[in-house]
Amino acid sequence: MEELKIITKSKEITMEQLKEYYGMNEEELIERLTNFLEKEIEDYQYSEHEEYPKYLFSTLSKIQDLYDILYEKEKTKAPFYKKYRELLEKAWQIGKYYDEMNIEMLTKVEEIYLDIFFYQNMERSLEKISKHPYFLLGMVQDKKLIHHLLDAYISSFTAEENETYDYMFHLLKSLLKVSSRFPDVQSEVYSYLQHLVPKVANLDVSKNHLYRTRSMMNLMSHIRHGEYAEKNHVRFHVKPEFEDFKDQYIFTIDGEETKLREDAFSIQNIGDSIYVTAYITNVVQILKAHPELESMLSTKWFSGKIDKQLFTAMENDKYFSLDENKTRDVVVYQFRFDKNYQLTDITFGTSSIQVDKNYSYEEFDEFLNGNENKIEFNELYALAQTLEYQNERKRQYQLLKNNWRYLNTNGTYGTIDYKGSRKIVSEFKSLMNSFQADFCAKNEIPMMYRVNDLTLSTQDMKALLTYDSIDEHHIEKLEQLRIDSYYRVKNTGHKGLGYENYSHSTTPARNYFSLMNQRILIDMGIQKQFQKEGEYESLLMDMEKLQIQKEYENQKKEAARKKRLIHRINGVSYEVEIHEVEFLLDKFDSLTKEELEEKVSFEPSILNRVLQYLIDELHIEEIHGSYHKLISEHKKAGIFQINQNGNGIVSLEEGTKVLVPSRYTKNVPNGSKVLVKIHRDKKQPIAEIVKKKKQKQREIGTIIKDGYCYYAVIDKPEYPEPILLNYVGGAEEHDLVVVEFESERKIKNAQVVKVFGNELEPRVAVSSILDEFHIYEPYPQAVYEELE
Repeated sequence: MEELKIITKSKEITMEQLKEYYGMNEEELIERLTNFLEKEIEDYQYSEHEEYPKYLFSTLSKIQDLYDILYEKEKTKAPFYKKYRELLEKAWQIGKYYDEMNIEMLTKVEEIYLDIFFYQNMERSLEKISKHPYFLLGMVQDKKLIHHLLDAYISSFTAEENETYDYMFHLLKSLLKVSSRFPDVQSEVYSYLQHLVPKVANLDVSKNHLYRTRSMMNLMSHIRHGEYAEKNHVRFHVKPEFEDFKDQYIFTIDGEETKLREDAFSIQNIGDSIYVTAYITNVVQILKAHPELESMLSTKWFSGKIDKQLFTAMENDKYFSLDENKTRDVVVYQFRFDKNYQLTDITFGTSSIQVDKNYSYEEFDEFLNGNENKIEFNELYALAQTLEYQNERKRQYQLLKNNWRYLNTNGTYGTIDYKGSRKIVSEFKSLMNSFQADFCAKNEIPMMYRVNDLTLSTQDMKALLTYDSIDEHHIEKLEQLRIDSYYRVKNTGHKGLGYENYSHSTTPARNYFSLMNQRILIDMGIQKQFQKEGEYESLLMDMEKLQIQKEYENQKKEAARKKRLIHRINGVSYEVEIHEVEFLLDKFDSLTKEELEEKVSFEPSILNRVLQYLIDELHIEEIHGSYHKLISEHKKAGIFQINQNGNGIVSLEEGTKVLVPSRYTKNVPNGSKVLVKIHRDKKQPIAEIVKKKKQKQREIGTIIKDGYCYYAVIDKPEYPEPILLNYVGGAEEHDLVVVEFESERKIKNAQVVKVFGNELEPRVAVSSILDEFHIYEPYPQAVYEELE
């Protein structure tokens, strides 16, 4: 190996460090560098390379610096100067030929190598290894980095002084600890040391040597017994090529009308472990074989002229869809669970498979319902249920997001049906997306993350889902809290789903970033081409810019759509009426309801709804029968969020954000609708909260009567005392009702907003249960079909 090729790529290494490392003076170092340069230039002249050789010019520059040092020392003879001039001319000719290619840069693996061997900086070496543990398996010229380290460790056995040995031994022990989630690294250490045992046995025998040999054998024993392996977190493995899985029953689960099947599954019990293997179409491999398919993919994606799929229906059928009895290249995600359904290991790799059966969701549910006998399918479902239970936040977020989309677009609930086979697919695809992102994050491998900034707590999400109906305030609130997700190179986590790391990786034939992430996993994860790190970083940053522009265009389209739908009350738009009321209150400052009725151009019943809406949204307030406008240039309404340092951010309705210092937050709960006063006399505008929307809560209770007073008894531990009712809405004693009250008031009084009837009637109990779970008539078509 030519170590100088790595050293000359580094910008940080000084001439003094070079002289000290090689133990040479200026003349000797010039000779060493000149001989190295001659060999490298000859290699470039007679073989093809893919990168611009900048390190050749760095070496020439170092030689020139050495000549300058000699000149300053008044040494007039410049050794090897004629050869230096010849090499300089040849290097320039090579540079012209490779001018259009990427510069050959120092890779992260080579950086770690220099820290270990050139700088001998253990602290910096371990810091980089802890951020890139898997990179220990990367190549430094002709050998894996971990092999370089182990060879140096064995060589230190014969060192008379302890310093060299101690450095290598402690470095080795420490890297075994920081690579605890990557058993492949530890297996490589064990097998390579085992290979070196005969060499160790033939070394000169000394007291030190015997002690060091014994320490090595102890180290190997610890590795073999898993003492350096992670016990509390999932471990990552990479198996470049799996077997063909012919002994496994492989199936897909999709909708009846699905034309593109990208994922398949199999399940197998081996000893005390359950292996669930997921297969994703290897689009990267297929594109290598058919490069013509890739020509317009990025244009399709970033232009926005794409409807769910990157390829035509014919291309999907011919190349990508995992249809029965077709041989397909796949990327493999193999999950290992223990008998308690706890995930212990995940293995990435590639393979080629044939799917045995394409199931529809309905067909697969027949097995889960007990109509067909497939024990392993029920175990797969039990695993999916366990995964769901372990991340309650994800389920709440998905429900909330589906409700929001339904109410915001007046469309269908989409994937809100989350039972049976759909749960299996959803949970395991989420698992693949999160653990591929986790693997890359733990090694700082670049990828396109799927991030989300929803800071609403799980309890707050539950509270929103328990409303009898979600009104405009909730839709607006969810939009301002960024319920939707977006693609970014810098990972900030998917706060909605509750994942520290998340990506889209399971739909490479539909989603361009999923395809990019698959390419990165194959190149850098499975094939260990760590030299591509810089190339992918640059490519992803360029893509992110295009994606942000695409998001901006989509936001403009969405803003235009919302402008047409703004101010809906119970599904009806009152935009004109709301603007009319706000205009009148702007003009006259204060008006009674009677005065407003005389001036507006619409019915009093509509005016009542509009006034109540504007009060709820903190746009106006009622004082002694007169209405006043609250919104102005210096007062704005928005959604409040609190950050870790106690300060708050209010996302204003107009789309901007303003800081609320902690002294002005007034203990307002996260996610509250607030009115703020904005102070613009500071360097940065700041706001203080002046009003908060009252949070109302609904519960189901039973009416009781005590004298002339009516109370609601709510069968929940948090309501040990009956709640006084100030309005019963025609309800009688023993009726089951829905009551509404301000949740934050210590002394609660409520009003009845819905009456089911007498609690002893069976139909009343059923109605209350349906209401509690938000199941309303008319029921979905599937319910009627089930009844039939």
